[in-house]
Amino acid sequence: MKQQGMLQISQNVASFPPPPPGFGGPEVGEHIHLFRAIDQDKRVIDIAQLNGKQYILAFLSTTCPACSSTAEALQKTAIEHPELRILIVADADLEKNRRFAAQHNLTIPVLTPEPELVQTIYKIGGFPLVFLIDEDQKVQKRGIINNYNHLMALLASVSAKNSDTSLIWS
Repeated sequence: MKQQGMLQISQNVASFPPPPPGFGGPEVGEHIHLFRAIDQDKRVIDIAQLNGKQYILAFLSTTCPACSSTAEALQKTAIEHPELRILIVADADLEKNRRFAAQHNLTIPVLTPEPELVQTIYKIGGFPLVFLIDEDQKVQKRGIINNYNHLMALLASVSAKNSDTSLIWS
């Protein structure tokens, strides 16, 4: 196990699949588009306020079967590692997102974006797509996360790359 802040990550987890061509979204090293959205509890979440912090930004659809297991993996991770910041960007329909959050017992924010955010601004062409965002609002890593093992592999790939434990997920 490798300790990253309070997060312990096994270096022996299965790899995660990279997104195929056409999945869209910002590439590693690119800045993300900053936005505000409301979550399932109608709280306003402003991504710009996360500047200087690392977080997971997951794009899911409430109608995508693989996204259900991704949401459950993200929630499990949030419970096991409360120091991690995790945000889900879902449909542009608050009621759908509220039902999705309730169905999966999600306590992490499920954001309802403006309709153009996902397809026009972020150009997301497939779900589920997960990004690790660094302190400078740049994509540190990205991948398709279908389950908890994929998520742990994504986090492990970042921790393996950085030996300074104060840099990652503290």
